[in-house]
Amino acid sequence: MISVVATVYNGQTYLSQAIDSVLAQSWEDFGHMLGAAASTGHSRESISTYARTDSRIRLVFLSKNGGRCEAFNEVVRTASQERVARLDADDEWRPEKLARQWSFLASHQEVSVVGSYATYIDAHGRELGLDW
Repeated sequence: MISVVATVYNGQTYLSQAIDSVLAQSWEDFGHMLGAAASTGHSRESISTYARTDSRIRLVFLSKNGGRCEAFNEVVRTASQERVARLDADDEWRPEKLARQWSFLASHQEVSVVGSYATYIDAHGRELGLDW
């Protein structure tokens, strides 16, 4: 099993798309942990709604915004799985991401960290380029 860890601070704009892309994964053996870092917008309410509808989602509400790294570390400390996949609130995963990465790790025991290319898109979904 994999713990998908995402943190958000007032990141409502793309948050639903990010969460939906995790829930649409072909690899379904994961827990999705969302950390809301003292958000003042609608992020907290949005992820609470998701948690009520999908038992794989667990919320971690942080009392302060100490930045992305501090929030991520705090949420990871509560993770119950050995493997962690990181997601930003404005990311959108392809449906096979977790399955492909899990398969690679399973067949390459000497590897402990994997990454992937990123396709950057604009607010309208148009591809802007590839980064690795």
